[in-house]
Amino acid sequence: MRNIIRPLVILCMTAMLVTSCLGTDDNTDVTYYEDTAITSFSLGTLNRYLTTKAKTQTNADGTPKDSVYKVTFAGSSYKFYIDQLNHLIYNVDSLPTHTDTTKVICSVSSKAAGIVVIKYRNTEGKDSLAYYSSTDSVDFSRTDTFRVYANNGVGLNYRDYRIELRVHKEEADSFTWRMKGTEADFKGLAGMKAVPFKNKIMLFGVKDGVTEGWSTSKTDGSSWTKLSFNKTLGSDAYYNMVVKGDQLFTLSNGVLMFSSDGEMWEDATSINGTSTELTRLIGAGKVNLYALTPDGIAYSSSGGAWYTDGITGDADMLPQRDLSSGVVTVKTNSNTERIIMVGNRNVTGTEDTDTAAVVWNKVEEYGATAEHKWFCCNGDYPYLLPRLNGLTMVTYGDVLLALGGSGLGGSTKTAFGKIYASADNGLTWHADSTYPLPSSLDMGGSEVFAMTADSDGYLWIISAGSGKVWKGRLNKMGWTTGQTGFTE
Repeated sequence: MRNIIRPLVILCMTAMLVTSCLGTDDNTDVTYYEDTAITSFSLGTLNRYLTTKAKTQTNADGTPKDSVYKVTFAGSSYKFYIDQLNHLIYNVDSLPTHTDTTKVICSVSSKAAGIVVIKYRNTEGKDSLAYYSSTDSVDFSRTDTFRVYANNGVGLNYRDYRIELRVHKEEADSFTWRMKGTEADFKGLAGMKAVPFKNKIMLFGVKDGVTEGWSTSKTDGSSWTKLSFNKTLGSDAYYNMVVKGDQLFTLSNGVLMFSSDGEMWEDATSINGTSTELTRLIGAGKVNLYALTPDGIAYSSSGGAWYTDGITGDADMLPQRDLSSGVVTVKTNSNTERIIMVGNRNVTGTEDTDTAAVVWNKVEEYGATAEHKWFCCNGDYPYLLPRLNGLTMVTYGDVLLALGGSGLGGSTKTAFGKIYASADNGLTWHADSTYPLPSSLDMGGSEVFAMTADSDGYLWIISAGSGKVWKGRLNKMGWTTGQTGFTE
């Protein structure tokens, strides 16, 4: 690629204009334009240089040496947007980490056959121009500007476009944990549950027979504020906390209550009145709350009037303890969601031999006439969710994650050994290394803990033994891919 200067560009354009005036045998008229623009931009094959540990070479201390290897990928699969108003070209979906941006083949088209050049910075920090060629590589470490000249021969008619070649700085499937601090108030709680609510993480726990609460900003986690309740909440209130829209619901000593801030609580009888006996709140979807009753499952849109929900299977398989729920929106239909409930049966009688937790599932098709029933997922599958003390499940992106203490009944699993993941709505579960536990995990000898996930893709683990708080995220859960650009 050879350097050129502006007079040379003008000279070339002038030569083109003079040649056009000589005419052709078929008397074809050639029109030249004062305006031009870059109309398309794409990339060719790109290189990535990755590091691994050598199998045969070692350092002086005996550890394997780093070995670098190259892989290629199609840059054309990363779409570029052209903002003609601000003269900006960029890729919304960033290129993978370790992409080589010093040797990039680009395909560029311009309006009315405008001449494209590249504006380079030399070692002295000065700019120089070079012809663009679809077969020559571009060094994006030295340029972020493409210029397109109009083909009318007037060198002052040009547009500069700033190129933002976006490359991820972190691996998509790398999970990073941070210990946010220790909260003395959390130590010794006999039970706890955390929920995300209105840009906060709310933690509820039982101490001296009553439920207490604390909150922190979802962007923090180091400092917590004690909640001041207007009513005394019973010892069962903490594990019944359910978020539905902009309200919190709980059962306290058998009384259904709701709050818009987690501190001022009202009896749900003020909504519509209810005489349905509820034994445990399950969770909530976009439309309904769900609860266990002495006979099965009930649902309510507001917490006032409750209706019997259908179940398929043995009601004896419904959980009585360590209950949590998650909601997964069906990708092919945003108006359909699955409600997943997991928990354990009580360790009494014949249930003592259970090795697996119980998982229930329900499909809700909003706007459809079809009615679906809850069904038990504990079929003849090889990978069931282990029965763990304090079992807690959350929805995390497209998967369900579950964590618990030591095995109950027939389960011999070690306390807090693994995070279990399910990508098929709770049918099968695996200890997935994509979701590791914090390396500094310290549960202080207690199996009382809370786990939740917030809207920013962070997973939270809070221990009642050590009082410590961990906050972590799978890197790609923090990436945004929404279209914000404009094309021609």
